[in-house]
Amino acid sequence: MVERDFYEIGRLQGTVKSLLVELEDYEEHFSYCKSNPIQDMPKGGSGKSVYDLYLEGKVDLESRIERCRKEIEYQRKRVLRCIDEHVTDEDTALMLKYRFINNKNVEDIAQRMGYDRSTVYKRIKRFLKVATLRHS
Repeated sequence: MVERDFYEIGRLQGTVKSLLVELEDYEEHFSYCKSNPIQDMPKGGSGKSVYDLYLEGKVDLESRIERCRKEIEYQRKRVLRCIDEHVTDEDTALMLKYRFINNKNVEDIAQRMGYDRSTVYKRIKRFLKVATLRHS
């Protein structure tokens, strides 16, 4: 694994949040389709009703969300396996899980665990250096 692999979960979680907002906006924008039977009539040359177009878009967004969630689970398993293989200190392992699995920032981890922020940062950086060297 390379360093960016450890941050992939957070990036994917951000993508899921964005897609959920997009889906909510999409459903709000097309809310008139659900209660207006006249909208089921074909529009233009496509032969599809507005409601059909709405459903296609909704299904697409939902499938993208589901793909991201599956990728998050896959990445979590990879990160956990790497932490379990390379970390013997329980506190460091917990710091890494908070950072990469739960997407917590260094300040939150330090406060939660009673460590100085710089200690948490150094342990995470040390792990990333060792883990990426072993996998290169």
